[in-house]
Amino acid sequence: MKRVMAIATCLVAVGWPIPAHPAEGFTGNKLHDLCNQTSKPLLTGFVVGVMEKAKADMLSTVPYFRALGKKQLSVDDMAYLGMVSNHCMRDNVTFGQLGDIVCKYLTENPAERDKTAAYLVMDALHAAFPCPVK
Repeated sequence: MKRVMAIATCLVAVGWPIPAHPAEGFTGNKLHDLCNQTSKPLLTGFVVGVMEKAKADMLSTVPYFRALGKKQLSVDDMAYLGMVSNHCMRDNVTFGQLGDIVCKYLTENPAERDKTAAYLVMDALHAAFPCPVK
């Protein structure tokens, strides 16, 4: 019973993946509207919040794998972690740069803007900071 509760707790903590197309809510169109200079701090705060959430999800995944008794990650496990944090950012990237990267991505990909804003932030970061292929 304790094991089932531990797994259930970890699943709740990990959460579910972000849907690419929201029924309604904060979309890339709304995020793109924040790219003007007067709203840029709001956009930057949103981008940083998405990144912090991704980090928290990564950290909460470790207990989930431990609760399952896993010592090594499978290909499926790695794929899940890739959905949570799909970029490899360099050191010393500023918050302002992150906002610029997201605005550039949204400007260059108008057909994608109907998707969830958080999903598009992760896409923009992945495009700007891809992880090296091993």
